[in-house]
Amino acid sequence: MRIKILKGLLRSKLTKKPVLLSHLVTRSCNLDCPYCLWKKNGLDAMNTEEVLKVHSDAAKNGFIGCFLWGGEPLLRKDIDKILAFDRKLGWWITMATNGSYLMPQAEAVAKNVNDLLVSIDSPSTVLDKIRKEEGTFEACKKGIRAVKAINPKCNIKICCVISKHNKDSVKEVCAFAQQEKCGVIFQHIDKNPGLRKFSENPDINQEERDQVIKEIITLKEKKYPIFNSYTYLKQFMSSGKKYSCRSQNLYFTVWPNGEVSGCATGKYYGNVLKDGIRKILNSPEYASFLKVSNKCSKCNDSGTWETTHLYSLRGEALLNLIRSYRMV
Repeated sequence: MRIKILKGLLRSKLTKKPVLLSHLVTRSCNLDCPYCLWKKNGLDAMNTEEVLKVHSDAAKNGFIGCFLWGGEPLLRKDIDKILAFDRKLGWWITMATNGSYLMPQAEAVAKNVNDLLVSIDSPSTVLDKIRKEEGTFEACKKGIRAVKAINPKCNIKICCVISKHNKDSVKEVCAFAQQEKCGVIFQHIDKNPGLRKFSENPDINQEERDQVIKEIITLKEKKYPIFNSYTYLKQFMSSGKKYSCRSQNLYFTVWPNGEVSGCATGKYYGNVLKDGIRKILNSPEYASFLKVSNKCSKCNDSGTWETTHLYSLRGEALLNLIRSYRMV
């Protein structure tokens, strides 16, 4: 599989076409994180047959894996069918979850998901306060252990968003990840007024951010299982640095209802259910979006930055990819 991923990366660079499907399978969520841009309960999502049709179409167009996210993907009653189908496609499957429904879905996740991203901002009841739901941390912990018990090789990474609520807890997060034999990824808060305006600002100031990043770098040097690259961490020191995004060169992003729109332009480029993936990818309008996207540097999240470094074949990003296959 590692060779397949690397070949897919090289093919993406040669063909200028994405090889990974980023599918927001639902915008519904049971929690209420103060910094979330994506939750919007009640919006229509594809049914099971439509999801499988789109994923089959992606496979026919050379896609080698998918990233399933939300909202909370484990809220879907058919998530087990979707995961099993994607596994039969031979895909590398990544899923992001808030962890609260991980325990009851542990078997489906453990048997099918390669990379599991569990959102934990604090390994304590502080997480319950951030998510506004009592028992969230305990549910996450039990869910992680249940998945590990079924499949010790499932690569689980704790995703921790740095905010004013947990800026003093990064060592505790690292220690928890190490204890549970997981990796950890630290994230910065992304802000997009087009998606959501915050009623409160949970972000920290630049001086606080610099202090947190210095601590994370020190912990990474002490061999805590931190998967952020030094490049990503240092890019946010002081005033930060711009970069040329390449995430959409590798990922093709589909919304819950099948629509495809440009993150950097906000424009609509088609619907995969009506138009099919190939037609959208080959359209001059989508090619124009990629050119605009390649000049964008608005997103602060680790996924966008690290994907950009991976697409650019930076050594540290490639090493992190290899490490993902060696986690215990």
